[in-house]
Amino acid sequence: MEESEFKKFANLSGEVYQLAGPIDARRTFPNLLRQRTYDQSRYLVRYIWIEEEDRFIVCFRGSIVRGTSGPTVRSWHLNFKVPMKKIPFGINSRLHVGYLHEASLALRRLQSVLTGKKVVVCGHSQGGALALCFAVQLFRFRRVSEIEVLTFGQPRVGSGGLCRYLDLYRFWPVDRLVNAGDGVACVPFGFMGYDHCETPSYLHEDGTVTHREQFGLSVLRTKRHHPIDVYIQRLERL
Repeated sequence: MEESEFKKFANLSGEVYQLAGPIDARRTFPNLLRQRTYDQSRYLVRYIWIEEEDRFIVCFRGSIVRGTSGPTVRSWHLNFKVPMKKIPFGINSRLHVGYLHEASLALRRLQSVLTGKKVVVCGHSQGGALALCFAVQLFRFRRVSEIEVLTFGQPRVGSGGLCRYLDLYRFWPVDRLVNAGDGVACVPFGFMGYDHCETPSYLHEDGTVTHREQFGLSVLRTKRHHPIDVYIQRLERL
């Protein structure tokens, strides 16, 4: 995926944080043909799908951050449903049970419009986790022509077995962007059986990009490095 596309999808991942009402993505994707916003479940999962001439885009919202309000607690509760569920996909492949459930609900809702299409899935933070789980379920659905995944500050979503299977066979391209110092990409922890697939691209404050994990003490300032606005700013510096 080209650099200009990264910026467009980062902007869309920011727009989907809108708490209520339909999202209008025409500013970012002026040539879209159709768009629709969905809200699902008590965990306040929100996503938008966009139809362009040559592809469909599905973008999931990340966790709501608004102090200790009710919506924030309900949104974050999904992140803590950390037990994993085994899926028939490779050997010892397991996914975060909360993200898997919500991604499966979204696929059931969208499968009729996505059949036979190229699909790009994206999201920031929890939205990135949902995007990757959605891509796994979409691939197992076997009725789309092509899949691409782009995530920003995505937490871990699956077992080492799942990640090794995805990395070995590369069923679809995954671009995983992580701001240097964003500790959200470190959870859930490896000792809990979680792992990441694909080598990420680390975005630094000076506009450089590396592919080696360099968190150190900077993870103590995750609140500074994690917001989608910071991802957009760093992409603008590339």
